[in-house]
Amino acid sequence: MEDLLKKLINLNTTKFSRTITASSLKSDFRINFPVPITLDKELNYELGMMWFSTYNSIYNITKENNTFRYSKDNGKTFKEITLIPGAYEIKDINLKLQPLLGDKNFHIVANANINRVVITLPENFQVDFTQENNFHKLLGFEKKVYKTGVNIGENIGKISKVLSINIECDLVNGNYTNGQLDNILYSFPANTVPLGVNMIERMNPPKYLPVSRKMIDSIHIRIIDQDGDLISFNGEEINMWLDLKQV
Repeated sequence: MEDLLKKLINLNTTKFSRTITASSLKSDFRINFPVPITLDKELNYELGMMWFSTYNSIYNITKENNTFRYSKDNGKTFKEITLIPGAYEIKDINLKLQPLLGDKNFHIVANANINRVVITLPENFQVDFTQENNFHKLLGFEKKVYKTGVNIGENIGKISKVLSINIECDLVNGNYTNGQLDNILYSFPANTVPLGVNMIERMNPPKYLPVSRKMIDSIHIRIIDQDGDLISFNGEEINMWLDLKQV
């Protein structure tokens, strides 16, 4: 009888609801509450993501893959170009390299018909992808030397290693990834906007997951990719709006 009375009271009273906004320059951060939020132990609560916003500044060219080694004399001598780390589309890489190579007949393009990247090398040109720290995987090419003519990548280019953006939150549970229970509050594709463009992800309707504790003095947020690695937005501000509510 007492449990039934509590349920009836719960149905006829204004339910608990709080909005939580947060911003950070890092993908691993805490939202701290100087005055902890205390939830009723007898009631159930959920947390949902309303929106997430940042600039798509996920670098695909870093210090680990930013070199381009080439020859203009059929492989007798090789020179190396180092690209500044950043977020590049295929066309951006071409525009950076072409003037440095001094030949307008050099082209790197993405061919949608064959789903491959094509590198056209002028006469006497060679590209050496056998060295470390080059971006052959990003373009879909093998670790070898390519010569004059039209060269088609053997593999599908991976312009970005980050395929999905997952917002992990230690306040919730109930999500499954590949059959494993985890605390990912929300997940969405990483390529919703081009590189360098403002990324605004609105959840309509919001996804809610059960809250795992009744005393909330902090919330730990991690933004990770499909492999569980932290995503670097390279100093761009990350903003989000959470909704904590009674069920």
